[in-house]
Amino acid sequence: MQDTLGGSTLTAFGTENDGSNHNNATSGFGSDGNGTFWEWTSNLPRGGGFRIDVNSDISNNYSIGVRFAFTQTGPGWRKIIDYKNLGADTGFYFYSGGYVRFYNHPNEGTTLVSNEQIVDIVATRSSEGTFIAYIVVDGILHKEIEVDDSLGQAIPSVVDGRPRFGFFHDDNATSSEATNAGKVYSVKIWNGPISEEDVEEAMNATISYNGNGHLSGVVPVDNSTYSPDDPVSIAGNTGNLTRTGYAFGGWNTMADGTGIQYLPGSVMLMPASSVVLYATWEALEPITPGETPDEPKIETYSYDLTLNTLNRFSWNLDPNHLLGEHPVHELVSGIMPIGFTCEERFITGTFRSTGIWTFSLLSRSGNNEVWNHFRLRVIPPTLTPLILGIWINGQYNPSTIIEDRGHGEAAITELINIHSEKGKPLELRLHSDYIKDEIGYRIVRGQLPAGMRFYESHSEGNPIAVISGTPVTQGGHLFVVSVKDWRGRGYQWIRLVVN
Repeated sequence: MQDTLGGSTLTAFGTENDGSNHNNATSGFGSDGNGTFWEWTSNLPRGGGFRIDVNSDISNNYSIGVRFAFTQTGPGWRKIIDYKNLGADTGFYFYSGGYVRFYNHPNEGTTLVSNEQIVDIVATRSSEGTFIAYIVVDGILHKEIEVDDSLGQAIPSVVDGRPRFGFFHDDNATSSEATNAGKVYSVKIWNGPISEEDVEEAMNATISYNGNGHLSGVVPVDNSTYSPDDPVSIAGNTGNLTRTGYAFGGWNTMADGTGIQYLPGSVMLMPASSVVLYATWEALEPITPGETPDEPKIETYSYDLTLNTLNRFSWNLDPNHLLGEHPVHELVSGIMPIGFTCEERFITGTFRSTGIWTFSLLSRSGNNEVWNHFRLRVIPPTLTPLILGIWINGQYNPSTIIEDRGHGEAAITELINIHSEKGKPLELRLHSDYIKDEIGYRIVRGQLPAGMRFYESHSEGNPIAVISGTPVTQGGHLFVVSVKDWRGRGYQWIRLVVN
């Protein structure tokens, strides 16, 4: 689990008995339609889970939000938050089979939470001693309890100068008052009580950026909250992050670069849980002082692309990172479409009219040069729809056209081969050029591997097809995805081999 702001410390129970009948017999990460989660099981009477030591003194004035699900919300007591470092029975519970309650106050909530039901719970405490708990179920806010905590039962113990909150386990004063398993999607802690108006969206997903070893500059800041499948435009290196000997290469969902890679200006469909994007850095070839620099290096690329007037164009001008972080770009010949710009290593823009643009760009850094020759054919969004390509775990793979489409005639494209591994999450996102009026995707031939599902979503207001999940069987699977509107169909054959 990732501390997105830094400074706080999360400590989970181990697999062995901690000496007080707590443990996480099993634990690990997973994902489902609600986002990424951490799940645990415990085979001891006082359960498992974790504790968080907060990096600032918020003891009597805070809010805590948790998106989670318990395997057991009853019978009896099932502790959600422990405030007294295992030393007292007071705390925040499910009681009576799934109603929230702060023990030892008699007040009980009115919203029943079932076993394995995913909910948002937000608990606030003001410095005046008012404790309020809310539940958000299916996007609907319920104010559950409000009690006077002038005795300080909801003020956490301070350990080594830091307030400590325990999650999902029983204290040492009693026993068997914890769920035996559950999953948690996110935990948020605020240094003050948030208002009732803000609670409903408090646990919605956020996106944050991490410089991942940068030496100067400022990471982008996105203060918005997002619902699942909201389109999010990925920020560029707007704060001029730098790292000596490296070039900025975009953003990745994992700090070591093994997750999904996103380029500046690309669009991510927001999952249900918050996302941290880490800067990726590509090592530059060093020049030792006193040595003669290498001979100039020159790379040349040529592209012949067909797009339509509603496509947003974003292209990497330096795919092999031959240039530094801030190359100089020059339009050598031809005319670029109106509104197109070159920033850092990318050319971006949105087409305002149809036509053919042929132009050449020269990008320089030191003695090195990269030439990019473009022929962009921009068509109106009135032809038979065409599946333009597939994002495979965030990496874009364009379709290869064998025979172009026409009015009422579908294009013929090459088969796309995809290799994956059994038990490894896979996400495919197919998008077509925009066709007005009704549009939809479906699988018209073949079947998906077990563990994968097909559904429609949206990106920048346009429908896309999503195939996601974790393949659970090996073998080859051949299927056809079709996009249809009143003009005709666009087809894409896909072969997915699960090793």
